[in-house]
Amino acid sequence: MSASMAERWASGWRGLLLRLPVGWRLTLAEGWRQCVAALPSGLGQLLREGRLQLVLIPAGEYWQLFAAEGRQLLDRWPDRLPAELQRQHVLAAMQGVAVEDRRLWLGLPAGCGLVRELQLPTAARHSLVRIARFEMDRQTPFRPEQVYFDIREVPAATGSSSLQARLAVAPRARLDGWLARLADLGLALDGVDLLEADGLAGFNLLPPPRRPAHPRPRRRLNVRLGLCLLALLLAVAGQWRHNRHLALLDMRAAVAAQQLPLRQLAELQREGLERGRAAGFLERRRQQTVPVVQVLAELSRRLPDDTSLQRLSIDADGRLSFLGLAPQAAHLVDVLKAASDLGEPGFQGTILRDPLSGKERFSMTAQLHRPALESRP
Repeated sequence: MSASMAERWASGWRGLLLRLPVGWRLTLAEGWRQCVAALPSGLGQLLREGRLQLVLIPAGEYWQLFAAEGRQLLDRWPDRLPAELQRQHVLAAMQGVAVEDRRLWLGLPAGCGLVRELQLPTAARHSLVRIARFEMDRQTPFRPEQVYFDIREVPAATGSSSLQARLAVAPRARLDGWLARLADLGLALDGVDLLEADGLAGFNLLPPPRRPAHPRPRRRLNVRLGLCLLALLLAVAGQWRHNRHLALLDMRAAVAAQQLPLRQLAELQREGLERGRAAGFLERRRQQTVPVVQVLAELSRRLPDDTSLQRLSIDADGRLSFLGLAPQAAHLVDVLKAASDLGEPGFQGTILRDPLSGKERFSMTAQLHRPALESRP
């Protein structure tokens, strides 16, 4: 990733963060500091900005140099010293700190500026500077062109529907004198702030055009580390999803292995049921079908000896049809009516004389009575 791309990427993220409510920004900043503090010292130093912020405070004819963290007095010297010696006092306090990490601020003592609390509608969040110019003569005894000012949003109370802001102003006439003196000493300021009891008030009264630009080599490193972290998170999420997929496949295989005996048992049950149905069907057909041998035996017993049968058929309903020759076919109806196991005997068609045998050719039908027939030995 090139430097320009890293700068644009970081600038875009910074703009996105500035659009968040101030409470969210403070929470994210505190969370980031805690995460960095929990890392090993070497890695934490890479991610930590590592800035040294010094505050230069005018005290009469002297200059006092404090560390912003802890409000520790580092040095004190009179303003009558040559410019080179005064600059050496400041550089000595910054010794051992990289140039890009050095920050020098001017702290204005109490009475050199004003701080006002403002309550604004939430729609004013993106136009605080314009609103500060408009409210300047109402909130302070100055006009906008007479002061250096800065306005910052502060966290609002829980459930509040308005926006809380703080406005800080410092008269140009007095502040320009200090800025000119420091310029003569060859000291470039990164910001101007008002002093409060617990340190700096959190403003920057120095106009943006006069603020020096500092190279930030750690930004590119942080961007790269952030991209590596994002890639690592994506890899972990992909591995987790892959593991879940494998677990799902294993579970499905285990369920299929457990279902195999059940499917085999169901298949055996189905085959047994089909075989039972087939056996029942054959048994019913056997019961419904009259054996031909028994029918022939019964007809042989009933018909006269000089009567012969040429064809015999029995349907599924027990209807008997037979064709044969007899000397006197008309007597056969009476003979068969006397049989208790045959009913409804009758001729089919007409009786014809057979020229070869001289007997009468007949075709008869009768209904078999199964119980009576099957009860016979």
